[in-house]
Amino acid sequence: MRFVPARATRTVRARLLDPAILVCVAALTWVPPIPDGPAGEGPWAGVAGMLAVGAVIVAGRRAGAEAPAAAAAAAGVTVWALSTSGRFASAGEPTNLLMSLAPAFLTYAGHLYGRDRRRAWTMVVLLGLAAVHPWETSQKVAADGLLYVCAPMLFGFYREARQMLVRTLTDRARDAERERDLCAEQARVRERTRMAVELHDVVTHRVSLMVLHAGALRMTAADRAVRETAEKLRATGCEALVELRELIGVLRGSQASAPERSIPLPRPRWPPEPFLRRRRRGSTGRTGGSRPPRAPGRC
Repeated sequence: MRFVPARATRTVRARLLDPAILVCVAALTWVPPIPDGPAGEGPWAGVAGMLAVGAVIVAGRRAGAEAPAAAAAAAGVTVWALSTSGRFASAGEPTNLLMSLAPAFLTYAGHLYGRDRRRAWTMVVLLGLAAVHPWETSQKVAADGLLYVCAPMLFGFYREARQMLVRTLTDRARDAERERDLCAEQARVRERTRMAVELHDVVTHRVSLMVLHAGALRMTAADRAVRETAEKLRATGCEALVELRELIGVLRGSQASAPERSIPLPRPRWPPEPFLRRRRRGSTGRTGGSRPPRAPGRC
């Protein structure tokens, strides 16, 4: 189980982190605890340090710990620069050190921009003032501060804003696709509802009338062959009605997961018995003959 600190604790840590970074950058650029004079290593050492810090940050990003990796890499490069006693970077030429810390500034700016943009722009201005030294006339110091502190932070803002835009567009595309699928499902449900209503209102009614007339014909016909044919026709119609009811039930059952309310489909009624009794009595009274055999059970 992953431990998530409280919101107040995270806020206090974030508020303490910015002044700590500002103090460290000011200390490294104003009064660095390293000897003065030219650095022993050339600019290729700074390039190697920048590549090493960038590789550590990329590895941390793939592992899900980009911020701790950036902090550890920046701390390691700073300690190594201070331990070399002016060989990697000196008080007069902190270019290699600032160049090595550029990927860490980029990562820090991205995380800061994603949380609080106003604080991010404030830190860019303050770190730029601390690294550029506008009160001095050294163009090299100003160029180093702008190139290795301000520019990485601005690029970090751009990268974070681009990632936020990509995430927003991805979420919108996913929502649009989900809405399209929902509209298609609703259209299918409406079509099934229309088919079920038509089956119930038209087909079932017509088949019921056919069965009704076949039953009446079986009761009133004098010829036995006609009665048998009418009975077969009535039985076939009853089977058709059962199958239609099952089909309507399937169509109604497919609407259970639909977001909209389905149209209730009443079960078709089949009350031919009173009509058949009346026809049977009338035919018996008119002909005076024997009553035809009793019909089988209802369908």
